[in-house]
Amino acid sequence: MDKFENRNGRNDGKFSLPTVTFIMPSHNRKNQLERALKALAVQNYPSELLDMVLVLDGCSDGSAQMVEAMKPALPYRITLIERAQGGPAAARNTAVRAATGEIILFIDDDIVATPQLVTEHIRLHLEDDQAVVLAPMATPNDHVRPIWVQWEEYALELKYRDMENGRYEPTARQFFTGNCSLRRRWFLATGEFDEELKRAEDVEFAFRLEQKCKVHFYFNPSAIGYHYAYRTFESWKRAQYLYGRYDVIMDREKGHTWISKVILEEFLQRDIIVRMLVPLFVNYNWVKGVMGYVFLFGAHVLKFMGFKRLAFKSLSCFSNILYWQGLNEEMINGRNTKPTEPALMEVKS
Repeated sequence: MDKFENRNGRNDGKFSLPTVTFIMPSHNRKNQLERALKALAVQNYPSELLDMVLVLDGCSDGSAQMVEAMKPALPYRITLIERAQGGPAAARNTAVRAATGEIILFIDDDIVATPQLVTEHIRLHLEDDQAVVLAPMATPNDHVRPIWVQWEEYALELKYRDMENGRYEPTARQFFTGNCSLRRRWFLATGEFDEELKRAEDVEFAFRLEQKCKVHFYFNPSAIGYHYAYRTFESWKRAQYLYGRYDVIMDREKGHTWISKVILEEFLQRDIIVRMLVPLFVNYNWVKGVMGYVFLFGAHVLKFMGFKRLAFKSLSCFSNILYWQGLNEEMINGRNTKPTEPALMEVKS
């Protein structure tokens, strides 16, 4: 385990392997958390170089007691921090402050790591000191989930496929804290996650990381973690809407003024159906309610008939409408009304 080949396939001898701290926030998901901790116990990376900072963010489901009972059997050390609920950004900031590893590896409590996950992250860090490693949150075969979650998985898998095939290079916009890693010193040099943001705080951080530290983003399809995702339809709808609002906030208040150009370019690349529907519905709030269930019903019917890709297209159209509603409302009313997020730790579920 102390030998790695570089990207050209040459073995340059023995490397000094870095220490790694897992950064994991959790909120009232005891069963998922237990499964995630067990998966990390069978990594094929030296266990003496691994530890975890686990932040229980307002947990009231017995997670702390469960973790304490598991500690003696785990091969890595866990620093357990309990705090009042403040959301994912605050929880991860708390964890990084307490971390000691040279590499910090962000992983969510609903991710089940494959045994080679850490090794595959570290392989790229050994080759490039300024590497930021992005890794897949893959779809497990033994997980039943609703169609809107299946759509999210499908959309994410398309991004992974495009990066793996070289259609586009990994960037800050693919920095998702469910499964990614970087050297702790780059995190500290950049500053922390912006705790005012309840959505896309990871991507906003990555924008600053790239600007300040000139890091290099890599996608490693072999550093697989299986994502046991779940969210309600209401939570899914709100997520799409809030992504639009927070993109405007990042442009207007956080200094990322280039985002508006990227948003327009991406919209013009959407298919013609999306480009027709968004202007028609963007100003109608009732779309979030009744119309959402029309799109959902249509998706279920199409999937039942065997047209799965068309079913996902239905949800893609609705997602784009919600996103542009959020963007539009933030541009018009945003300075007077701040976005609210009732389920803080559901951001990456």
